[in-house]
Amino acid sequence: AKNAGKALRLLQNQMDHGEEPVKILGTIIWQLRMVWVAKHYQSKKIPPRQIAKEAGVHPFAIEKALRYTPNFSRDHLRNCFKNLFLADRELKGSGKSPEGILENLVLKLCSGGS
Repeated sequence: AKNAGKALRLLQNQMDHGEEPVKILGTIIWQLRMVWVAKHYQSKKIPPRQIAKEAGVHPFAIEKALRYTPNFSRDHLRNCFKNLFLADRELKGSGKSPEGILENLVLKLCSGGS
C-alpha cells in the first residue's frame, strides 16, 4: 500500500522478534513479485484464478496482490526490483546494519522505488 509508517512498524516488529533480515527481504521480494505477476496478467485481462494457476500460487495470494497493482507502475516495479537486488547484496556482504539496510529499502519502495 506504500504506507511507509506502517511498513516500518511491521519491519521493526519482525526484527524485534528475531526474524532474519535475509528472510524478511525474501518475503518482500515474494510479495512484490506477486504484484508484478498479477499486474502483468491483469493487463492481458486474464481472470485471477487463471493468474494463480499460471503463477503456481494459491488464488488468495493473487487476489491480494491485485488489490495493490494500481499502486505500482511497471517502471516503479522495475525500480523496486533494482533496490531489492542492491539491498540483498548489501545484506550479504557490506557489514552495514541489516536494520538500516531494510529501513532504507522500505522507504525507497514506498516512495517510488528509486
